[in-house]
Amino acid sequence: MMFQYFVKVVPTTYVKTTGKTLYTNQYSVTKHSKVVGASTGESGLPGVFVMYELSPMMVKYTEKHRSFMHFLTGVCAIVGGVFT
Repeated sequence: MMFQYFVKVVPTTYVKTTGKTLYTNQYSVTKHSKVVGASTGESGLPGVFVMYELSPMMVKYTEKHRSFMHFLTGVCAIVGGVFT
């Protein structure tokens, strides 16, 4: 058997409304496996292979509080759309 694991890592920053910053990473994993051998006709080397991809881009999430007027404007827009 040949097992291949592809790991993608994306650096991530969370900035809370209090000003505290959290540095972390997001990751995703994809797995592929196949039978290798002369009888199956599949070529490849049996084993476990792990490939890492480090993203050169950073994701930044910033929490922000919206004012009550912003909420009220959104509600009025929804009510107006339904009425129309």
